[in-house]
Amino acid sequence: MNRTANQIVTNALRVCRVFGPDQTVPAFALTDGLRALEEMLAVWRSDSQLHQSPTYVVPTFANQTDTVSVADALVMPITYLLADILAPEHGQTMPASLVMQAQSALRQWRTKVAASLVVQQKLETAEMSEHYGDVSYDIDAG
Repeated sequence: MNRTANQIVTNALRVCRVFGPDQTVPAFALTDGLRALEEMLAVWRSDSQLHQSPTYVVPTFANQTDTVSVADALVMPITYLLADILAPEHGQTMPASLVMQAQSALRQWRTKVAASLVVQQKLETAEMSEHYGDVSYDIDAG
Protein backbone atom coordinates (compact mmCIF):
# COMPACT_ATOMS: atom_id res chain seq x y z
CA MET A 1 0.00 0.00 0.00
CA ASN A 2 1.55 3.33 -1.02
CA ARG A 3 1.57 6.03 1.64
CA THR A 4 3.13 9.41 2.29
CA ALA A 5 4.46 10.48 5.66
CA ASN A 6 1.79 13.21 5.72
CA GLN A 7 -0.96 10.60 5.33
CA ILE A 8 0.38 8.52 8.21
CA VAL A 9 0.94 11.52 10.48
CA THR A 10 -2.51 12.95 9.66
CA ASN A 11 -4.18 9.61 10.42
CA ALA A 12 -2.21 9.28 13.67
CA LEU A 13 -3.24 12.77 14.79
CA ARG A 14 -6.86 11.96 14.01
CA VAL A 15 -6.74 8.60 15.81
CA CYS A 16 -5.61 10.32 19.00
CA ARG A 17 -8.24 13.03 18.47
CA VAL A 18 -5.85 15.97 18.14
CA PHE A 19 -7.59 16.94 14.90
CA GLY A 20 -11.01 15.96 13.64
CA PRO A 21 -11.78 14.43 10.25
CA ASP A 22 -12.82 17.79 8.79
CA GLN A 23 -9.87 19.77 10.13
CA THR A 24 -6.73 20.53 8.16
CA VAL A 25 -3.59 19.48 10.01
CA PRO A 26 -1.23 22.48 10.20
CA ALA A 27 2.28 22.31 8.74
CA PHE A 28 3.99 22.45 12.16
CA ALA A 29 2.07 19.36 13.30
CA LEU A 30 3.00 17.49 10.11
CA THR A 31 6.66 18.46 10.52
CA ASP A 32 6.71 17.36 14.18
CA GLY A 33 4.87 14.18 13.20
CA LEU A 34 7.41 13.35 10.49
CA ARG A 35 10.24 13.77 12.99
CA ALA A 36 8.50 11.43 15.45
CA LEU A 37 7.65 8.96 12.67
CA GLU A 38 11.24 8.77 11.44
CA GLU A 39 12.58 8.41 15.00
CA MET A 40 10.16 5.56 15.69
CA LEU A 41 10.93 3.79 12.40
CA ALA A 42 14.70 4.22 12.96
CA VAL A 43 14.34 2.35 16.25
CA TRP A 44 12.37 -0.37 14.47
CA ARG A 45 15.03 -0.67 11.75
CA SER A 46 17.74 -1.09 14.41
CA ASP A 47 15.75 -3.83 16.18
CA SER A 48 17.34 -7.20 15.38
CA GLN A 49 13.90 -8.83 15.58
CA LEU A 50 12.66 -6.48 12.90
CA HIS A 51 15.73 -7.05 10.75
CA GLN A 52 14.71 -6.39 7.23
CA SER A 53 14.31 -9.10 4.69
CA PRO A 54 13.45 -8.62 1.03
CA THR A 55 9.82 -9.41 1.85
CA TYR A 56 9.45 -7.43 5.08
CA VAL A 57 10.78 -3.89 4.96
CA VAL A 58 10.33 -1.11 7.52
CA PRO A 59 9.65 1.98 5.39
CA THR A 60 11.84 5.08 5.20
CA PHE A 61 10.41 8.47 4.29
CA ALA A 62 12.73 11.05 2.73
CA ASN A 63 10.23 13.86 3.33
CA GLN A 64 6.58 14.53 4.11
CA THR A 65 5.31 13.95 0.59
CA ASP A 66 7.59 11.06 -0.38
CA THR A 67 5.39 8.12 -1.40
CA VAL A 68 6.68 4.76 -0.25
CA SER A 69 5.29 1.26 -0.12
CA VAL A 70 4.13 0.28 3.36
CA ALA A 71 3.10 -3.31 3.99
CA ASP A 72 -0.59 -3.59 4.85
CA ALA A 73 0.33 -5.38 8.09
CA LEU A 74 2.41 -2.37 9.20
CA VAL A 75 -0.03 0.46 8.46
CA MET A 76 -2.06 0.05 11.66
CA PRO A 77 0.87 -0.46 14.08
CA ILE A 78 2.75 2.49 12.58
CA THR A 79 -0.30 4.75 12.77
CA TYR A 80 -1.45 3.76 16.27
CA LEU A 81 2.00 3.69 17.86
CA LEU A 82 2.82 7.06 16.27
CA ALA A 83 -0.48 8.37 17.66
CA ASP A 84 0.59 7.12 21.09
CA ILE A 85 3.83 9.14 20.77
CA LEU A 86 2.12 12.29 19.46
CA ALA A 87 -0.93 12.32 21.75
CA PRO A 88 0.80 13.59 24.92
CA GLU A 89 2.49 16.38 22.96
CA HIS A 90 -1.02 17.66 22.20
CA GLY A 91 -2.61 16.99 25.59
CA GLN A 92 -4.32 13.76 24.50
CA THR A 93 -4.14 10.14 25.60
CA MET A 94 -4.34 7.10 23.36
CA PRO A 95 -6.79 4.42 24.50
CA ALA A 96 -4.79 1.55 25.97
CA SER A 97 -6.78 -0.97 23.92
CA LEU A 98 -5.58 0.63 20.65
CA VAL A 99 -1.96 0.69 21.84
CA MET A 100 -2.18 -2.97 22.85
CA GLN A 101 -3.73 -3.84 19.47
CA ALA A 102 -0.87 -2.07 17.67
CA GLN A 103 1.79 -3.73 19.83
CA SER A 104 0.22 -7.11 19.09
CA ALA A 105 0.29 -6.41 15.35
CA LEU A 106 3.95 -5.38 15.61
CA ARG A 107 4.76 -8.63 17.47
CA GLN A 108 3.08 -10.57 14.64
CA TRP A 109 5.21 -8.63 12.15
CA ARG A 110 8.36 -9.58 14.10
CA THR A 111 7.31 -13.23 13.97
CA LYS A 112 6.78 -13.05 10.21
CA VAL A 113 10.17 -11.37 9.72
CA ALA A 114 11.93 -14.00 11.82
CA ALA A 115 10.17 -16.83 9.98
CA SER A 116 10.98 -15.36 6.58
CA LEU A 117 14.66 -15.02 7.50
CA VAL A 118 14.78 -18.67 8.61
CA VAL A 119 13.15 -19.78 5.36
CA GLN A 120 15.49 -17.56 3.35
CA GLN A 121 18.54 -19.03 5.09
CA LYS A 122 17.32 -22.58 4.49
CA LEU A 123 16.71 -21.83 0.82
CA GLU A 124 20.19 -20.34 0.45
CA THR A 125 21.71 -23.38 2.18
CA ALA A 126 19.74 -25.73 -0.07
CA GLU A 127 20.79 -23.81 -3.19
CA MET A 128 24.45 -23.91 -2.16
CA SER A 129 24.22 -27.61 -1.38
CA GLU A 130 22.59 -28.24 -4.76
CA HIS A 131 25.19 -26.15 -6.58
CA TYR A 132 28.35 -27.28 -4.76
CA GLY A 133 27.22 -30.64 -3.47
CA ASP A 134 26.93 -31.58 0.15
CA VAL A 135 30.68 -31.48 0.81
CA SER A 136 32.46 -30.36 3.94
CA TYR A 137 36.08 -29.33 4.00
CA ASP A 138 38.54 -29.54 6.85
CA ILE A 139 40.49 -26.29 6.55
CA ASP A 140 43.00 -27.26 9.23
CA ALA A 141 43.91 -30.54 7.53
CA GLY A 142 47.30 -30.23 5.94
